[in-house]
Amino acid sequence: MATYDQTPGSTSQVGGTISASGRVPYLVSQNLNWATAATAAGATLASGDIIQLIDVPAHTMIIGVGAEVTTAANSTGNEVISVTTSVSATTWVQKQAGNSVGYMAEKATAATFGGTPKRSTAADTIDVTLGSTGGTSPTSGEIRVFATLMSYDGFDGIN
Repeated sequence: MATYDQTPGSTSQVGGTISASGRVPYLVSQNLNWATAATAAGATLASGDIIQLIDVPAHTMIIGVGAEVTTAANSTGNEVISVTTSVSATTWVQKQAGNSVGYMAEKATAATFGGTPKRSTAADTIDVTLGSTGGTSPTSGEIRVFATLMSYDGFDGIN
């Protein structure tokens, strides 16, 4: 068994492009105010409504996504939410209640949870989907959804 050095600056690099350009992950965050969302929708929010929060450019690695309830929703159970992407249907937060302040639990199934970074080859969005456990829809309260992203656009052979 042998070891071959293909690191940037190696004199024995064979084919391909190895970049030490220092691509840096970045954090994006967006607040979702339930009252503002209902006003924008022109109606009371209902189970199954999808609210797009964060734009994800094509050729971006979604390293991780999370959500935090910053102001508890005033509903009686209909604020159960999931945080997903629209194109790839990856779920990071699944069926969490928004009526108590704090970070929302990540999806429990490791095989399908966003614990593994997700490559977005097409433009996408990170969305909040309103679910239902009965009760009234939220008309106040706020959650913050955040994502760590990194562009891989322009790397040979990856796009």
